Amino acid sequence: MFARGTEGRLRHWSFRPGSGGWLRAEDLGGAIVGSPTAVASSDGNLQVFARGSDNTLRHWSYSFAAGGGWSGPESLGGVLGGDPVAGTSSDGNLQVFARGADDTLRHWAFNVGVGAWSGEEGLGGSITGTPSVTTSTDSNLQVFARGTDNTLRHWSYGFATGGGWGLTENLGGSLSGDPSATVSGDGVLQVLAPGTGNTLRHWSFGASGTWGRDENLGGAVTGPVSATTSSDGNLQTFARGTDTHLHHWAFNITQHTWTTNENLGGTLA
Repeated sequence: MFARGTEGRLRHWSFRPGSGGWLRAEDLGGAIVGSPTAVASSDGNLQVFARGSDNTLRHWSYSFAAGGGWSGPESLGGVLGGDPVAGTSSDGNLQVFARGADDTLRHWAFNVGVGAWSGEEGLGGSITGTPSVTTSTDSNLQVFARGTDNTLRHWSYGFATGGGWGLTENLGGSLSGDPSATVSGDGVLQVLAPGTGNTLRHWSFGASGTWGRDENLGGAVTGPVSATTSSDGNLQTFARGTDTHLHHWAFNITQHTWTTNENLGGTLA
């Protein structure tokens, strides 16, 4: 687990069952703002990214190989306007996205075969907040972000079609926060986000080849939404309610039904 410490440095906690539980917070240095993001790379190593206090993209790597350990922070340049998000694409390469200071979507890629980073790439658009990235069942890379006009924006990289970025797609809606994307066990691309009416909104893309757009799932939510797929293939979504409780929705891919908004309690900041 990673977080920014009160002094602006990257902090790390790890749980090792063989050592009896959690290890104390480890100081990984750097000078960062916002929230870091972590992903496992295709070589099995751990990769962490954060926005530096100078607004550049910063990178730490942990090698599990014998004699390995932490390296970084490494500056990958750029001028960020928000937190980065990272994923691993179907070709095994690392993919990192962030909102630039000019509100365009920015992209970095690490080619594992060559062992080098690409330069910063501008993908256009006019966005706010933090993007979300996932890989669809056709092996293509899918990126979503909230537009400055509060609509859901979508980019796709076509590994399956010879490579290349498609144009920014406007999927409509009226968002009040960042989207969260995942692929459910039936292969459907699922996107969830809070709407401007404090309701949970849903988009999906499946075998029909068309988008199911801006479905209102109700609730009274505020702040970030998190969507994931559980081991049974069902879609699980969590959000902070306007009552500051944790709320949960689930979609059963066999029955094609949503559960009602479940209040899991707690007091969330």
